[in-house]
Amino acid sequence: MNKTLIKILKLNPDDENEATLEIGGFPIRCFIGHCPNAINEGEEHLVELTMYFEDDYKAVEAPERQPYMKNTNNGFSVEIAGHLDSNSLRSITILDDEDIHYDHPELNDKFIIVYADRLQVDFD
Repeated sequence: MNKTLIKILKLNPDDENEATLEIGGFPIRCFIGHCPNAINEGEEHLVELTMYFEDDYKAVEAPERQPYMKNTNNGFSVEIAGHLDSNSLRSITILDDEDIHYDHPELNDKFIIVYADRLQVDFD
């Protein structure tokens, strides 16, 4: 379990499960999975980030070795570029690989782009 320092940029007043966070300098819309205490825009927190995938998710070798994250639609879908290193994806933060290395063994130890259904944030 890796903890990541984030800053809360925006909380959706119409959806308590949606927050836009600054992660490694990138604004990312995330799904709030666990949040036992009140949070406010502008605050910084150490959180756990988890990638969630559809059964037929896409992962490909990246043409460039530049880590990034970006939302791909108006929902929670996110494109993540980073180095797949056994059981972690080293992007703008280190994420557990959620079995990408099993589903795509040909991408192990390579710089990849993976398309996640959502990036979930869990606050302590």
